[in-house]
Parts: sequence; C-alpha cells; structure tokens
Amino acid sequence: MKKITLGILACITILTAEVNIESCKSCHGVDFEKAALGKSKIVKDMTKSEVSAALIGYKNGTYGDSMKGIMYSNVKMYTNKELSTTGIGSSEKIQKKGLKSSIDLTSCKGCHGVDFEKAALGKSKIVRDMTKSEVSAALIGYKNGTYGDSMKGIMYQNVKMYTNKELSTTGIGVNNVIHTEPIKSSIDLTSCKGCHGVDFEKASLGSSKIVRDMTKEEVVEALLGYKNGTYGGSMKGVMIEKVKNYTDEELKTTGLGK
Repeated sequence: MKKITLGILACITILTAEVNIESCKSCHGVDFEKAALGKSKIVKDMTKSEVSAALIGYKNGTYGDSMKGIMYSNVKMYTNKELSTTGIGSSEKIQKKGLKSSIDLTSCKGCHGVDFEKAALGKSKIVRDMTKSEVSAALIGYKNGTYGDSMKGIMYQNVKMYTNKELSTTGIGVNNVIHTEPIKSSIDLTSCKGCHGVDFEKASLGSSKIVRDMTKEEVVEALLGYKNGTYGGSMKGVMIEKVKNYTDEELKTTGLGK
C-alpha cells in the first residue's frame, strides 16, 4: 500500500497514512478543519482513537447516521489495521468541564456540534466563538421573533418553552469577545459576509473553509486560484463571479486572514 504524506497546519509532525487521505480533504478540509457536508464532527478536534473507532464503525455499519452510506464507500476497501493507523487526530483529548445549563442542550448539539463548533445547517454563527451575552441575546431574540433570519422558525420551537432568565444562563459562550480592528480591504467585503458571516466565522454554504481561521497567504492563494480557475471544487463557479473583476494586487491586499 502506497503511503500518502500529509502535512497538518501548525503541527511539526508529518502524518503518514496507509489510506488515501486526499479524497477526505475535499469534504473535511485540507487540515480536517471542516464539518463534512456541514454535518460531521470536526476531525482535527478528535483523538486518534476516536478517529479509528469512527472509521472502523463506518466500515462495519455500526457508526454514524446520515453519513453512513458515503463513508462506507470510502473505507470498505481498507483493513481495520489500516483504518487504525491513519495518523489523523490528536494524541490526547482536551478535557472540558461539562456545562451547567438552565436548558436542555442535547437537541442543540445535534446541529451545532458536541462542542458547539459547527455552523448549524451550514448557516448559523459558530456558537462557541460567541460571548455569553451574544448567546443570551440571540436565544431571547429567537423567542421574541426579533433575531435571526432563515433559522427563526426552527429556533423558536427550541426556545419558546424557556423563560428569559433560563435563556440568559445557559452557560454557553466565552466571557469576553476578542476585539479586532476593522479590516481595511482593497475589495468590497459586504457581499462576502452574506455567506461567510460578519466576522468570516461561517463555512459558506456549509462547504468552504472558515476564512478567519486561514492565514493571509492561504486567503490570497485561494482568491487568485478562484480567479484563475485553479482552486476550489463546488465553489468555483460562485467565487469566480465574485473575484473576476479585481486585479491580482487587489486580491493580495484584502486584509483577510491571520
């Protein structure tokens, strides 16, 4: 079996895997940072043992839900040993204290992820990046019908039975927001935010990378690639229309990325 070498961003160790990892990246992201089809766990946040258990479970039909059929086709040809030595995942799980919440969080996690790391239905903000006050305002707004767009109907059903006090003490969110300077950009970012989020915190259409997690160099490479038709998959057609009227120099100085 030919080994595929994979470099993981911000990691010193180079992964060697017995399985073909390249096909995984189209859905899970180059660094396994995306929720595949807006549904799966974020693989880079899983431990190696969790990844192995998931892959073998997909093969045996004992793991997964709506992703079962897709994943079975991707893993059925590998041995259990190969699926246990992909090199994907962290060595240790970061232990987190369970949230003491005033509401039932179980139904939330189905869409937002176990650690609230996903954009629900590929549309919402990433809840774990919001402050506690932002989460409270959103939940009470959903209840009152004053917050949200396409998610209003769904979220109203999930929060209507709770008091405002309960929705203000969910325990979800960070204590303080990290304030950043407004981006000075060479291009019009307004249309970008409709899909990528106000702070570029969302996976556009549930498919793209999360732009604010990318480096400036990665953003430049992506934008120039979209313009030249050398980058992207299903997003190519959408993105070329957004960038074709800009010069290369303008696409290099958008101010996006870290």
